[in-house]
Amino acid sequence: MKLYYTFFDTPDAEAIVGRLLQNHPKLESISTESEDTTDETLVQLSLLTSLKRCAFASKQITDVGITALAKGSSRATLRFIELRACSGITDAGFNTLMENCNGIELLNLSWTPLTDASLFSISRHCPHLRHLSLYYSLRDEENDGWTC
Repeated sequence: MKLYYTFFDTPDAEAIVGRLLQNHPKLESISTESEDTTDETLVQLSLLTSLKRCAFASKQITDVGITALAKGSSRATLRFIELRACSGITDAGFNTLMENCNGIELLNLSWTPLTDASLFSISRHCPHLRHLSLYYSLRDEENDGWTC
């Protein structure tokens, strides 16, 4: 049985994820539009062994959460990762994610600021990548702005 879970604007994301892990340890997909999603949510999700798809849109996610997910139990099964508007992630976090989760086929980083170093890491470590979405993600470092 495949288990998927999506939640929106939930002020208690960590508690929901904790209950999900307890009741559904084989969860394959999770998606949240909650700004309250934090690194602790990703640390909890790193314990899942069958996670294939995860999608987040939160400025509270940083390298700490991404590193936990990248080094977690599902690093070999993750195929789809969406990190929209996750402005707390640096090049170091992206590099750790790409190095450890090289089975990624779809990556959506829209509205998440990226530099050339992050793009290089994606191209170097994701040989199975079939779809990359970078809508308003590329940082124009010379003009301190965004490019499409």
